[in-house]
Amino acid sequence: MSDGQHISGADIRVKDPIPTRKITVQLHWNGRAPDDYYPPDVIVATSEGQNPYPFKTGPDTYSVNLFLTARYSIRARIFCRSGAKGAIDTLAVTVDGADTSVTNIGLAFDKGECSAKRK
Repeated sequence: MSDGQHISGADIRVKDPIPTRKITVQLHWNGRAPDDYYPPDVIVATSEGQNPYPFKTGPDTYSVNLFLTARYSIRARIFCRSGAKGAIDTLAVTVDGADTSVTNIGLAFDKGECSAKRK
């Protein structure tokens, strides 16, 4: 349809949506955050379908929609800037989409340094 067009008396039917639920992912720093890094990436891998995209909802806080029928592996990574090498990763947490008792996930970055310069 184009802008301004409308349908009157339409009988449109869609399939029932696949049930989902939302969880919150909170990033934590053991010690202080490195001085020179790119913003964190929250990486979500699923056992079925396309990986969901986490939405940033606040400082170091993300929201992820999960299908109830899938399992997920969730982790975070930061890359160093300014010629520093490497990345700092959290451990991955596995979540079953059907386990409604899990509503918040905490991912902790170990004390990492972004000060080692590339050779």
